[in-house]
Amino acid sequence: MWSQALQTVVLGMASIGWPWNSEAQGWFASGVDGPPGIHPLQIRAGAVFLERPSPANLVPFGVEGEETWVDLDLGWAAGPEIRLGYEWPSGWGLGVRYFHVDGWEGGLSDTAFSGEDQFPISMSVQMLYTSRLYSTELNLYRRLGERISIFSGFRWIELHEKANAQIEFDFFGIPEVSLGFGVGLRMSNYLYGYQIGAEGNLPLFGRLQLEGAIRAGIFGGPSRGSVTVYPLINGIAQPGESGSGSDHKTFFVGEIALLGKYHLAEHAILYGGYQVLWLDGVALASQQTLQEQTTSFRYSTAFYHGPIVGLEIRW
Repeated sequence: MWSQALQTVVLGMASIGWPWNSEAQGWFASGVDGPPGIHPLQIRAGAVFLERPSPANLVPFGVEGEETWVDLDLGWAAGPEIRLGYEWPSGWGLGVRYFHVDGWEGGLSDTAFSGEDQFPISMSVQMLYTSRLYSTELNLYRRLGERISIFSGFRWIELHEKANAQIEFDFFGIPEVSLGFGVGLRMSNYLYGYQIGAEGNLPLFGRLQLEGAIRAGIFGGPSRGSVTVYPLINGIAQPGESGSGSDHKTFFVGEIALLGKYHLAEHAILYGGYQVLWLDGVALASQQTLQEQTTSFRYSTAFYHGPIVGLEIRW
């Protein structure tokens, strides 16, 4: 009875310009329960493009308290995003989502000269900074209506960073006569925790649909770091000293996404949008100083933002 009534309403709207006019009639004639978005199986494959702006990319040089902060531009990086979901007729569902971005890289190279003409000295500074982000989540969904779903579940995030800096002094203008030192720093953050969130969708016009999602959670896990200091002789790294340590921390993770969707066909949807993600309480390689012990890290916030594009299949 309800399906017949719903069919009558939709076909009536089709006669006055319902956006999915011919498709809606075809779906009901073929026995499908409704327009795109109600199919229980969801497969999404796409790409995320994220930028991490400053101040998370500021790197200290010099003595603590008097250091000079240099801004490293990591630029934009991209990675895959995959999402699988299934919803039962009861309105309960399960969803798995994974994405990673591992192409952030920034650096600097500079040379300064000093001294008299007869005793020239040059100092060169080189630095390379890389960052990688991985996220996996498993959520239990509950549909509250045609437009809104809430969810909660487990999420696992990893943030790995490496920074390598070399300072070298060339004497008398002879490249083969140089001394200096290098510093290699690695930081890894492992975030395990529980998150809650909500998703909603709103038809716009034609085949277009607007979808939004928000996630937030409290996480715990270790931050691990290691530092290596080594001498440079004529540009060649010599054996140095290393140290490592770890610390357990509580983190906060928040994420907001807004997508526009275009229904290509009954089972295919093209989507694109924008998302922001922030990790609060993480130990970034850029924020550490050599004067601190490796078990006493500086903690900061990593903020990311950028577009999302992809294709969604529903069946």
